[in-house]
Amino acid sequence: MSQSYRDTEMTRLIEALLVSPRAGQAVARALEAQCDDRAARVLIAEMRLRRAERLRDSALDEAEARGMGAAASDGGSPWARSR
Repeated sequence: MSQSYRDTEMTRLIEALLVSPRAGQAVARALEAQCDDRAARVLIAEMRLRRAERLRDSALDEAEARGMGAAASDGGSPWARSR
């Protein structure tokens, strides 16, 4: 069987499915469900990414605050020190 014959047969099969009201509706529902699932996975991934960014930012803020605290505890302001 040639590739073009298989493609033609697949096209006819898809057209037959979509012409039938019930089959067309079933295909549409299946596609919609796949889109909904994909959208939910994307939303969850975005939420996880934002949470990871917030955690990273807060860890950086804490490290910076600890560094500033350590510099202040040696008696001088980090801005007033001579280089």
